[in-house]
Amino acid sequence: MRRDQQFTLFTISAILPSMIDERMEKKINRILTRHKELESSLANPDIARDQKKYKELMQEFSHLTDTVNAYHNYINIVKQYEEAIELAEKEDDEEMREMAKEEAHALKIESDKLACSFFNCL
Repeated sequence: MRRDQQFTLFTISAILPSMIDERMEKKINRILTRHKELESSLANPDIARDQKKYKELMQEFSHLTDTVNAYHNYINIVKQYEEAIELAEKEDDEEMREMAKEEAHALKIESDKLACSFFNCL
């Protein structure tokens, strides 16, 4: 990152509330819950015997898996971002601090991309 680039520090609490409101959070929780329910149902031998029901549940599970994976990827990158920011704030060595800032900048860009991907899944 060049020195003339502006670097803004964000925390997970600053990123998530601006992107995930209460309605969105409820929807995410419903999706995560339904995904777990489907996973359990698909492991049930009785469901496996009913090919029509199994196929129906499997299609829903597959669709929700894309959303769940996008959500987990997004949260993982945001956590990495927060860790890089924390390191940049606490590091005494200037070179290490700059490296942490560069990493945080790259993770912020990645989190923005993943947020778009994730929110498009909803």
